[in-house]
Amino acid sequence: MNNKINKKWIIPFAVVIVLCALAALTFSACNNGSRGGLVADALTSYDIVADFNEDERTLTCFQDVQWVNDGAAVSELPLHLYANAFREGAHFPAVAEKYRSAAYYDGDSYGGIAITALTVEGEASDFVIGGRDNDILTVKIPHTAEGEAVNFSIAYKVTLAKCVARLGVNRSSVNLANFYPIIAARENGEFVTDPYYNVGDPFFSETADYFITLTVPENNLVASSGEEKRTYTENGRLTVELEAKSMRDFAAVFSPNFKKISDRTDGIDINYYYLGDKDAKPLLKTATDAIRTFNKAFGKYPWSSFDVAETEFLHGGMEFPGMVYVSSAMDGDNLHEVIIHETAHQWWYAAVGSNQVKNAWLDEGFSDFSVALFFKLNGDGERYSEIMGGTLASYSLYMETVKLAPTDMLRSIPEFLTESEYVIISYYKGALLFQSLYEILGEKTFLKSVSAYHAAYAFSVATPSDLIACFQKNVKTDIEPIFDAWISGKVVLM
Repeated sequence: MNNKINKKWIIPFAVVIVLCALAALTFSACNNGSRGGLVADALTSYDIVADFNEDERTLTCFQDVQWVNDGAAVSELPLHLYANAFREGAHFPAVAEKYRSAAYYDGDSYGGIAITALTVEGEASDFVIGGRDNDILTVKIPHTAEGEAVNFSIAYKVTLAKCVARLGVNRSSVNLANFYPIIAARENGEFVTDPYYNVGDPFFSETADYFITLTVPENNLVASSGEEKRTYTENGRLTVELEAKSMRDFAAVFSPNFKKISDRTDGIDINYYYLGDKDAKPLLKTATDAIRTFNKAFGKYPWSSFDVAETEFLHGGMEFPGMVYVSSAMDGDNLHEVIIHETAHQWWYAAVGSNQVKNAWLDEGFSDFSVALFFKLNGDGERYSEIMGGTLASYSLYMETVKLAPTDMLRSIPEFLTESEYVIISYYKGALLFQSLYEILGEKTFLKSVSAYHAAYAFSVATPSDLIACFQKNVKTDIEPIFDAWISGKVVLM
């Protein structure tokens, strides 16, 4: 997600002093993760039929799930109900209080998800909704060992708030993200059931195959993750059948106000869905150039299409596999750079996954640095220096203003004292870490290392130690002290 403040302080360079009083991080080899590099293993699948009622602002859904167990045997599964963060009285509301008036444009409005039926292997089953905020659906399943699969089906209705958030009905379009029950990812053998924190991107999910049938009023255009396989209209309704394979989650935006232009690069269809009369061609070109640049620098984009959708959204943009939101409030250079940032997330989050609650800098810092790197790789070294100079100046100003602010990076979302601190550490300091590696190692070794990281962990989940190992594989000297100085907070920026 892009939720940064604008950078106004620009200096030409940064001097980084690395203090090597080290506490060693645990190393792993830069080898393929369980699905790294290609998707050969059987994947969990979600087959979702969703029908949108415009008058009621509801989605009536039926969802078939085949879960493939790639870990220890279990007899119950937790699924996130992220839509309940929009319900009245939510303990972890999706929108922070300071943003409520901007997000809820028509006054207080609420949403949520109601589970109406559950079957497991064709038999009706009881279920429990709990978690920290009525946000976890627990499904009891037959004892399922590693490598085995279980099938279950859920009927549910989602009510959408009038809200300019990831999920909601806004004045010009409908944003559909995190609306469906999704199985919690496992980490170190345990399911991760963090709530919907309203800072950052509080999501952690594993690669799956999605088959979506979405029905909306026929005057809409639909931007989405995945590939459009079939469309048809009947009785004033448009149905779109979508296939989104090997993706961490699924999202869509639809609007009767959309216009669409397209381009193609490296065998990938690039689509820009836009509102109003903005000059869309340069923005489409930016998205196309970003895909082409990062394809060459990081590794092959893994899907057949990429949608950029302009929509009302509280922050600058939001990433999903195969599709991104960009806010209709953005314009000028900021809009172009948001598109580049969100496009970079197709490599860092969508392909190479990570726990965004625990290690936000892994994808946000990398995507932020990728914006500057985009300009450098396309011959604009001056803009590269301006962006990274502004990043350093903003970081330094914050640290000067907030005396004794902690600077360590291994913190989960709730451990940050403020949203500003989260942004400064995860985005700005994360980007400066990657710039440091780029400047110290040189462009050739840096790109070789990040390409190895992408190849090893695409479609899997990576950790900081995995990233370090991929750099170490391509560097003769010990790279760990550089990472440790940054991550632990020992680095001095001047």
